[in-house]
Amino acid sequence: MAGGAGMSVRKLTYKVLGWTAHRLRGPLTAGTRVLAYHTVPQPDRYRRQLEYLRANYTLIDLDRFLAARRGREVLPDDAVLITFDDGDRSVLDHAAPLHRELGVPAVLFVVSDLIGTQTPFWWKRVENHFTLQEASYAAAREVVNHLKTVPNAERVAFVSGLTELSYPQLTREELTVLQDAGFAITNHTATHPLIDRCTLPELEDELDRAIAFLRDLPGGYPKVFAYPNGNSSPALDAVLREKGIELAFLFDHDFARPGQDMLHVSRIRTNTDDRLAEFKSKVGGLHPFLYQLRR
Repeated sequence: MAGGAGMSVRKLTYKVLGWTAHRLRGPLTAGTRVLAYHTVPQPDRYRRQLEYLRANYTLIDLDRFLAARRGREVLPDDAVLITFDDGDRSVLDHAAPLHRELGVPAVLFVVSDLIGTQTPFWWKRVENHFTLQEASYAAAREVVNHLKTVPNAERVAFVSGLTELSYPQLTREELTVLQDAGFAITNHTATHPLIDRCTLPELEDELDRAIAFLRDLPGGYPKVFAYPNGNSSPALDAVLREKGIELAFLFDHDFARPGQDMLHVSRIRTNTDDRLAEFKSKVGGLHPFLYQLRR
């Protein structure tokens, strides 16, 4: 009873936030809504989100966003750019058919060394190992979160000693399928380290390998980047610029505001399984506004 009541209060809260956010204008919603997704566990909910966006916003592709950031185009106030991080297979299986059907463009940031392999994302290997040890998923995630704070070499050494896991990744051919469905394929490093935990040579190597892969992929965007886990550092900007990175996205739950540094462009954290009321509150701007107030 108490759990059901709590859920009802949560649903009601998001309905109010969603209704309010949809009517907000002005400084609160100044900028472009760049949505940051990862996986697609519930395609039916994601369909409802896409249908809502098509009915209420202007959906743009990466080229239009780049043109605006270069000062060559002015985007409408209701512009939305959809992005996915990592390149999880569920994007191909569940999102791509919806994007093709509805004609909605998107961006996919891929981990280049994993393409065409059976190598899992490093956090999936951690989760698998500790759940096999009968640890709870929450406990496994605590280990993942700790590993995000240690030097990159320490994390790599720790993960390499864990139980092996086969995890089918996207192939180059499947990236072409995604491109045909409206996805721009872009840069998320070679192995998904936390770049602020990398040494300078480690970061340069990560970027070099990812850039080489995307240059070799017809239609790839090697100069468009998303920070793994959202971890960035102004001290690393010079390295990104030296490697030719023109545009880099954060994971900070905010609008992409006019005048933002091209290497620190904000995104709104969204989930494809968000209920529509919660999703409206995020896209409308109130949810990100309240989040920024709490920080």
